Parts: sequence; C-alpha cells; structure tokens
Amino acid sequence: VGNNQLVRTNVSEFQIHPNPSDGVIHVKNSTESDYNTTIIGLIGKIGYENNISGLWKTLVLSFSPKGIYLVNCENQILSQTHRVIIK
Repeated sequence: VGNNQLVRTNVSEFQIHPNPSDGVIHVKNSTESDYNTTIIGLIGKIGYENNISGLWKTLVLSFSPKGIYLVNCENQILSQTHRVIIK
C-alpha cells in the first residue's frame, strides 16, 4: 500500500459512543494520529467537518435534528464510517 492510498478494513481504529445519543458523542482514536471527521445527515448535508488530533474528542450535535447520521473518521491510512442515531 502506497503512502497516498486509503485502506478500508473492519478493524475499528475509531470508536464512537454512545449510540444512540442525545446529541453528544465521543470519538476515540486508537492512535494519536491526526484525523478528519465529517458528519453527514442521510439527506447528504454536512453537519460537521473538522481536523482532529488526540485520542478523544467530544462532539456536540444537539443542534442537529433527531435522526440517523454518518460519522466518517479518516486519517492517512484508514477511513471508517459509523452510523449514529441522535434521539
């Protein structure tokens, strides 16, 4: 795998909890590498996008309507998408 290629795998480098959530989710990164997080509603509208570093990040999504969202976490070697329910 070259340096510019993403690897898609079932290994969970990024964990997101709680799910379902009341609007606050925690993203755990198993490494300390920087990663980009994008949260997209099922209609395709981006609700959040940011470059994050560190092992933990708390995201407040209480401004978002209730529903199902896709949370994509991506670093230089891995891209993972998780489904999150905001209730």
